[in-house]
Amino acid sequence: MARKTIKVDVSTDNPTVFIKLTKDIVAKDKALGDKSPLRGLIDMAAFAKDALEADGLDNEIDALQAQLAEKLGQRAELLGTADGQNSQTPGTLLFRTLQARDILLGANRGNEDALQPWGFGVQVGSAKNPKRAPKTK
Repeated sequence: MARKTIKVDVSTDNPTVFIKLTKDIVAKDKALGDKSPLRGLIDMAAFAKDALEADGLDNEIDALQAQLAEKLGQRAELLGTADGQNSQTPGTLLFRTLQARDILLGANRGNEDALQPWGFGVQVGSAKNPKRAPKTK
């Protein structure tokens, strides 16, 4: 005969799901009243208070995450890094920054280090001339 196995899952991987479990426990305990098997063994008043506080914090976190996502989107649009934008999107900081770089490069041709005080990272180096491939007949 097969042996019966039992596993009762209490996962904390998803805080919202865990908070729902705690609220369900509180609701069932309240519904059973004095007949609850938890009465006298667990401080259900503290349990209920903490479950309610955790639920409130969870709701607050959801609202803050929505605000954060909105703010990140607004910032990306201003920067020019939002979906569908690139260095050619007029009116963005990326577009204008590249314009400024190009103008400053033109004004400082041969003295590109002059862009550093403007905040640009300038790397000046030298490269060997490429060797030409031998002509084939």
